[in-house]
Order: sequence, then structure tokens, then C-alpha cells
Amino acid sequence: MYAILGISRFGHLHQRIITAKVKTDVMTEFKCVCASMLLLVSVSLHAEQEDVLNPTVYWTAELQKLVAGANARNADALTGKCSKCHGETGISDEADTPNIAAQNRYYTFKQLKHYQDVKPRDDRTMHRRVKKLSDQEMADLAAWYSMQVPAPAQDVPEPSTGTIKLVRQGDTERDLKACMHCHGAHGEGAPLDTPALAGQQIEYFVETAVAFRELGRADDIYRRMCAVSGELADEEIRGLAEYYAGLGPKPPEH
Repeated sequence: MYAILGISRFGHLHQRIITAKVKTDVMTEFKCVCASMLLLVSVSLHAEQEDVLNPTVYWTAELQKLVAGANARNADALTGKCSKCHGETGISDEADTPNIAAQNRYYTFKQLKHYQDVKPRDDRTMHRRVKKLSDQEMADLAAWYSMQVPAPAQDVPEPSTGTIKLVRQGDTERDLKACMHCHGAHGEGAPLDTPALAGQQIEYFVETAVAFRELGRADDIYRRMCAVSGELADEEIRGLAEYYAGLGPKPPEH
């Protein structure tokens, strides 16, 4: 009888061991599934981040040569679609449409490529306009607009001391470099693809800065402008927009 009870107890113990093992195996499998799901999410987020951080345009020597040597005369047949929104010579009548006259050709080319790719700049209207253009055609368009007379200075309020400080000195407490450090002393832009800001439409400037601040624009390599705009208040953005709108063409150098 004791033998029987011993066997019975042993059987129950054995069953418990098996049950515990099954539970352990199930938990282990569950943990593996969860880990796999987290890995997939991580990979997906990393891929999205890579899409943001990695540009569509890689400035190889060949591509720089293409843009630098573009023929503006070949763009005459292409500017018709552009002029409907950007004006005959790249100066827009619409407050929320950018002036592109005299814009840095490398910057314009990069933006056209980003509209074509959709991910960096998801604007369906612009995508339809440029989706069938070749790199050569986009380079020719960028060259043509870079050679146009820039937009005249707009009538704007006198800039505040805070705005002038942001433009010329930045703000060390917020780790903000002076705007002119990248965009030039007169808002003329800089190589390779830093845009000119002088004479830009105020509302377009504001909308663009806010888009960077809210990460709604994904073509900012290393998120430089996202970081800058993220530190700026609404009134500071508008102050900068008005300041640059009030700058006319850069005076000739003597």
C-alpha cells in the first residue's frame, strides 16, 4: 500500500514537473514572440528614421557636375507648369508659395528630387509636376531659376532686437547658431544646398519653419532645421520671416 501511495505521489509530482515544464516552454515561446515583434517594430522605426536622416540626393562629384553644368536654355519648355504657381520668373503672387527666383540651384534641384521621391516631401501637387522629369531636366530648371532676378524687399515692420540677435549671434543658452552662419549675412544661402532666404514669402517661411518644428517635413538631413525650429516660439519664427522678407537682393561686392 505504501508502495502504491509512493508511486501515486511520484506520479503526481512527475505530472507537476511536466506541467511546470510545459508552462515554462509556453512562456519562453511567448517571450520569443514578443521579442520578435519588438524587433520588427524597432527595425521598422529605424528604417523610418533612416528615411528621414538619409537624403534622396547624394552629392557625388558626378551629380554636382550635372547641376553645375546644367543648361538654363533647355528649361524654357519646362517652366510653363511652374509659372502657374511660382510666377513667370519665380516670384510668386501667393503668400504660401515660395519665391524661387535666384534660389541656389543645388537647393532647388534637391527639392525637386525630394518631391519626386515623395517620402522626403509629401506634396502631391508638386509630385505630379515633377514625377516624369529626368535629372537633367530638373538640373536645367534649377539653373534657369537661379539666374532670375531675385524678389524685391517686402514692406515689413522694423525687426526686434531679439530677431536681430537670432540672425547675427544666435542664442547660446538654447544652442542656436546665428542664422547667418548657414544662410549668409544677407540671407543669400550658401554652398552646397543651403537655401537663400532673402525676399522669401512670409507665410511660406512660417509654414516651413513650423513643419520642421513639428517634424512634418522629412527632408532635413540630420534634422538640423528641426532642432533649430524646435527651439523657436511662434513670434520668433514670424519675426525671422519678416526680417528675411524685408531683405532685397544682395548688394554687389566692390
